This record gives sequence, C-alpha cells and structure tokens, in this order.
Amino acid sequence: AMDKSKYADCPSGVVAGPMFPDKQIPLMITPEEGGDRSVSYITKWVKKHKKWLDEKLLDVGAVFFRGFDIQDCPDFEKVLLSYETVLSNEYRGTSPRVLQPGTNFVFSASELPHFFPIPQHCEMSFLPGPPKKLFFCCTVEPTSFGGETCLVDFRTVWEQMDPAIKSKFEKKGTMVIRNYNKKKSLFDPDVWKLKGWTDVWGTEDKQVINDECREQGLDIKWGDDESLRVVNLRPGVVEHPLTGKQVFFNHAPTFHIAMVPQEFRRIAWRAKSLFYLVLGFLFSIIIAFLRLCKSDLDFGMQVTYGDGEAISDKEMEHVRDVIWKNKVFPRWHKGDFVMIDNYAVSHGRQPYSGPRKVVVAWSE
Repeated sequence: AMDKSKYADCPSGVVAGPMFPDKQIPLMITPEEGGDRSVSYITKWVKKHKKWLDEKLLDVGAVFFRGFDIQDCPDFEKVLLSYETVLSNEYRGTSPRVLQPGTNFVFSASELPHFFPIPQHCEMSFLPGPPKKLFFCCTVEPTSFGGETCLVDFRTVWEQMDPAIKSKFEKKGTMVIRNYNKKKSLFDPDVWKLKGWTDVWGTEDKQVINDECREQGLDIKWGDDESLRVVNLRPGVVEHPLTGKQVFFNHAPTFHIAMVPQEFRRIAWRAKSLFYLVLGFLFSIIIAFLRLCKSDLDFGMQVTYGDGEAISDKEMEHVRDVIWKNKVFPRWHKGDFVMIDNYAVSHGRQPYSGPRKVVVAWSE
C-alpha cells in the first residue's frame, strides 16, 4: 500500500494522493469536493504553492492534475507561466513538433504517426543541457485503446538493472548516432530518418548548422550526397542536479535500432493485438535487412556504448523489461496536465487510433 501520510501537508483547495494505489507515480491533484475548478483558480494555486509542488515533484517525480477547466493551449500556458516563469521554446530533439496557435511555449507533443510507439525517455537526454522540467496537457482525449503518455521512474530503473549492464553504461557512457538526408525521402528503407536536416535545423545554410553543432559538442560530417551525420557522446547515467540521486539518463531505449520490434512485441501483448504483432515482425525484417547493408554509424538513429561497442539486443531486452515492469499508464481526460521532473521520470507514448491531442512545454 502507498504511504499516504506524506500528503497530509497538502495545501487547501485540492485533494492529493497517488493515482495508482500500488505505485509511487504520479501524485494526482484534483479539486476539493465542490471546489473551484476554474483556470484562474488553478493558475493562482500553482503560483501560491510552488514550494510545496517543487518538493513533491522532487520526491515523487511526476504530479498529475485532473478536474480543472483547462480548455485549450493558451489556458495550459497561463497555468504553467504562473508556476514556472521561465519556459523554453528551443527544441533540438528529433520528433517533429509544431508551436500551438495563441502560445509562445506550447508545442504538439509529437507529429509521429499514431501507430508508432514512442519508448520511455528523458527529454533531450541525448543532448547537452536537457530541460529540468517537462509539462504535458491533453486538449483532445483519446477514444481508442492506448494513447497514454506513460511514465516510468528512471531512478528506480537504474536501481533494478543488472549490475553488469549498469557498469557498462556507467563506465563507457553512450554514443548517439543520427543520419539525415537533406529532405525526408519517402523511398529510403531506413524509416528512422524521421526528418531532413533542413527541417531539424530550420535552415539550408550548412555553416549555421556547423556552428550550432560545435556549440553543442556534436561531431558532424557532411556526405557528398548532401547527407549529414551527427555523433555525440553522452553519459549512460547522471546524478539528479538537486538530489544527487542516480538516474538512468540516455536515449538507448529510444534510438537503439532494435527498438521498434522490441516495443511492438510488448505493446501487442498488452493490447492483445495481432496488428502490432505483425507490425513488429515486419519491422524486424526491415532491421535485419538494414543490418546486412549498413554499419552502426550509417543507421538513421542508433546508440552504442561510448567506445563504439554495440549494445546488444539482449542487453536492450533486459533494459526494456525493467522499464515495462515500472511503467504506469495514466488515461488522458480532456484538461488533464502533468508536471514531470525530467531528471527522474521518463515519458513515452502508447500507440492509438482516432482523435487525440497532447501538447508539451518545458523549462530551461
């Protein structure tokens, strides 16, 4: 059973407690019975009780708000800016994103196809200077099975991982490899080339890209065919900037070439779905083909250990097992929003079909 006593200090106006009785994350906050649900109320509340919220976020890692009248992206941004005065709109990730009308800091969470799994990751952990906090909000709730923004405590994952694999991640770190064509090509069998480099950097000027990459410590190499390879080294585990607690903090679960079949197999099992099983099988054939004709350095995305040694599929299966064992699946309702400590709790997305809209913002 969860220890509820730690929420006895909850400020008035709301009720706080674990969302899932047997899980630490997320802490859920709802209006008191008959309480004020308005946007202006929750906007003032998060500002007034920022210190309490920060403490809970540091301890639990994710705080989920439900039952308040958040209708759209400007409402969400208003609440966030009263809590976290400095948000960032610089996005250097790989998932296509679009700034939402009427806001300066709220983006579509992902433009990736709805059937594609987005595995657990800490935001931008493959780059220097990832955001400390992350915020998601649902403006159109999903109607199908799936579509959850899953949460996993990556501090717990690190504790539970096999010591031999931990030692490799700790000693060697990770090498992140990304390859881009100038524009996304429909005919490239490497489906991991999600965007062209002109879209990622928003320019066709190679010098601008060279400068930006050098600033971020990314090694880049231009090919004769206008292709671009970006390689950088990142730790496998980091210490939380405030608590010093170790957290599994790298993009191996997302960028490793075997990700799609490994994730689809688990998703198929959870959804009892033949469709995802077949998709996983098809992707494993594509990957087997790519592995025959490409090295690690040539894949659209790949992660190896920092010294270039491959992270084996078997090692990744182990990491995924630990992640899935700790995964929670909060169903989205319209107006829900969640605050996440990016140095503690990872997020991902389950596939879905039909309507769904989730937006994101992040701190410095």
